[in-house]
Amino acid sequence: MSRNFSADFLKQGVGLVKISGLYFTNQHEGYGLSKNNTQAPREELKEFIDNIPLGKLVFMVGGGNIRRGRDYKGVEKVFNDRIGVLSTVINALDLSSMFKAKSVVYSPICKEDIIRPYDPLKIIDENEKSYSILAGGLGWCGNISTDTAMVIRALELGCNWACKISSSGGVFDKDPKFDKDAQLIKSISYDEAIEFGAFDKSAIAIAKENSLKLVMSSISELQKIISSDLKKENFVGTIVS
Repeated sequence: MSRNFSADFLKQGVGLVKISGLYFTNQHEGYGLSKNNTQAPREELKEFIDNIPLGKLVFMVGGGNIRRGRDYKGVEKVFNDRIGVLSTVINALDLSSMFKAKSVVYSPICKEDIIRPYDPLKIIDENEKSYSILAGGLGWCGNISTDTAMVIRALELGCNWACKISSSGGVFDKDPKFDKDAQLIKSISYDEAIEFGAFDKSAIAIAKENSLKLVMSSISELQKIISSDLKKENFVGTIVS
């Protein structure tokens, strides 16, 4: 199952990082937006963005802290998919406020005020000057997860890899919440990633077809390897390739 492991590529080129809606609330609330940057996991997110150099990452946000379209069926899902898309715009603006004036929010559904229309060529050109934050998924279309949107946007922007931030820190052979003997799997194939449910199936299929490396890690581990001299063999997370 686990194969040769190398995290060299995380220090090279540009990566796209999807931040779960979990990081925009706090561990006591579990939903909505937190107003306090000093409570976990929001505090961890603030530390992360304070230590990432310009030009290394493009950010994407989830919206599960507000609404998940996948939790609904039938006609209700039509409406709640759209609410979920709007939820990512709210979180993107919240993330941008943490960056202060050093970031730009791009979205295919909002083109007003401080949100710019999604334009891959513009983002590639501007990413060295400001932190780019993607919101709105792939637009108003339902039944498309933010995992799939992450992979498609990463390919459009020429990213070398895409990472989903996970509180668990990677893929395990057992559920670490219930089994203290669970072991982190550092490297798996695309097909194995489907078996473990690490990413949405569509996201994995598109990544596999285009040989895009996928990563699942905690926010602190990703920060260490991108912004410090952490040795590649000491990186804690799972690489899908």
